Amino acid sequence: MRAPLLISLALFAASSLMSQDKAHVVVTPKQGASVTQVLSLKSSFNDSDVNVTVTSLTTTKSVEKDEYSLLAKLTDVKVEVGGNEMALPYEDINLTLSNSGEVKKITGGLQGPDIARLYLLTHFVPPTTDLAPSEKYSIKFEASKDSSIPAHTFDGVYVGTTDFEGKPALKFTAKYSEPGKESTSADIDFVVQTDGTVLQATSKFKNLPVPSIGVSLDGTVKLNTK
Repeated sequence: MRAPLLISLALFAASSLMSQDKAHVVVTPKQGASVTQVLSLKSSFNDSDVNVTVTSLTTTKSVEKDEYSLLAKLTDVKVEVGGNEMALPYEDINLTLSNSGEVKKITGGLQGPDIARLYLLTHFVPPTTDLAPSEKYSIKFEASKDSSIPAHTFDGVYVGTTDFEGKPALKFTAKYSEPGKESTSADIDFVVQTDGTVLQATSKFKNLPVPSIGVSLDGTVKLNTK
């Protein structure tokens, strides 16, 4: 009788381990919660290196049933082109997002790059179901009515669990893409918590529009949450 019992216990332990390895992400914004985030962008323009660093204090302003709003107060902005510091006008960023990961509205930010696309390059979209390592998911979003937020697809892969600066976390990779040729795209690595908070995002992007100078840039952008 002991063999069937041992087999049952082994199967139970294996199933428990598998369930623990699965990624369970539920976006749970808390009104009034704040985090400090640092975004670093590197690119080039006319053979000159472009480096942008933006530090923000991001606060959850309000929480509704299926969406929430954020205010990102830009506390430090540095822009360098060819080693020379430039002063670019900027405004605090206001965002409205759904719990499912849709960016519904965004205003403010640096004057220059397409602010919606710049935000999307490090924006995490959670899976709708629990995922085992290497499992994939794909979510499509329509363009906003005013076209300020483009139609795009988020193709994600759950990599596995990790430890990030002493915090248990989940690793994902993703591809961000828009329809059409020469549109904005990116390959992104994410480290996130189970409540959807992005601890770190590293993105290699192509064709980020900068309407103020009429060009699109390739480069990298990294987001760190302190």
